Amino acid sequence: MMPLFSLILRDLLKTKEAARDVAAAVIKNYYGAAVLRQQEPLVVTDLGKAWYVEGSHVPKDLPEGFGPLFLRMRKADCCVEDFGNKSLDHIRGR
Repeated sequence: MMPLFSLILRDLLKTKEAARDVAAAVIKNYYGAAVLRQQEPLVVTDLGKAWYVEGSHVPKDLPEGFGPLFLRMRKADCCVEDFGNKSLDHIRGR
């Protein structure tokens, strides 16, 4: 079910740049500025009704099998639907 305000306002996150800025703010707020700098550049992919933003850095101190930070957020209301570390096994197709 689509929220009523999304029918009225349309998408709040209209551009890749806006999605990148919101993702950067979330990463900085949760992990700090140093981790955000490590993850840059952030790569943004349009998923239709959502944006997928992925960092470019694989931290060495993560457990085996974990990769760069990622987050998926809805365009309509900026809701972060998923946020965490991408599995390297998933990247390698395992």
